[in-house]
Amino acid sequence: MAPQNTRHDGHGGPNFRSALVEHLDDRTTGVISRMFDEGETGCFQVRSVGGAVNDTPA
Repeated sequence: MAPQNTRHDGHGGPNFRSALVEHLDDRTTGVISRMFDEGETGCFQVRSVGGAVNDTPA
């Protein structure tokens, strides 16, 4: 759908993906490398998760 009072230019917005991994091991970094090699990835973020997420009962 085109925004109100503008023309549609035939392009969609960016696609987003997310994933959770425990470590940036060889397999994970290989997948990330292929994403860039294929030219489909314009932005990439690595975020650490801690705090309450890791505060689980024994």
